[in-house]
Amino acid sequence: MRRRRLLRDVAALVAGAAAGAVGIGGVDEYQQRHPTPIDRVSPLVQNQAICSPTPIVWRGDARQRRVALTFDDGPDPRWTSMALDLLARREARATFFMLGSAVTRYPETARAVVDAGHEIGNHGWDHRHMNLVPPQDLAGLLDQSHRQIVEATGFIPRLARPPYGQFDAATSWAFAKLGYPIVLWSHRMTADDPAARARDAIATAVNGMIVLSHDGRATPTVAQMTAADQLVEQLQQQGFEFVTVSELLN
Repeated sequence: MRRRRLLRDVAALVAGAAAGAVGIGGVDEYQQRHPTPIDRVSPLVQNQAICSPTPIVWRGDARQRRVALTFDDGPDPRWTSMALDLLARREARATFFMLGSAVTRYPETARAVVDAGHEIGNHGWDHRHMNLVPPQDLAGLLDQSHRQIVEATGFIPRLARPPYGQFDAATSWAFAKLGYPIVLWSHRMTADDPAARARDAIATAVNGMIVLSHDGRATPTVAQMTAADQLVEQLQQQGFEFVTVSELLN
């Protein structure tokens, strides 16, 4: 009985904290916008078998002094070009997780990434939260983005990253259907105080780290690109080599 009361009290405290964070009466709306990974199960497929597992990675080989810098949400003529310039200046390589819809708008920019020797990964068609996309549509949108990347650049993406780094069972099923691992990150350098985040990444740098940055949508800033440049410079001085995610994992 005491245990039951304790659990009830804890549940009330959690609900109260959530209500305070999102506003009284807003808990249901908050949960709808932030579904948990167990809200859905993977679709039942009657006519085909998906035998390959879906690897989930956020770091590479810890035995080698290598780093993978990644850029999400592009391509974008302004920010992707800035990223390419800093990478060329530092003789570093990176992986760009692109949105299929952005590749449609800026195919020349997407091709420039491949021409510069970098890797492209699939970030989905648009930036919708994959946990909210109907399961039957997930694989189709990933495949649509995949085909658009190949058509625009000639590069065949072998990696994918869900928007916001969030996924559930249905998302994992869609990734497995296309043979994609789910690539996350160990360090991130986002627009909120990018200089501080770069300093933190430098201070906590480890072999095999995967760093998140952005080159598309409304996220990038000049300060973020400057911080990325400083990150690459200082980690190279520490003996780290910047490679693509595929090279890091291999």
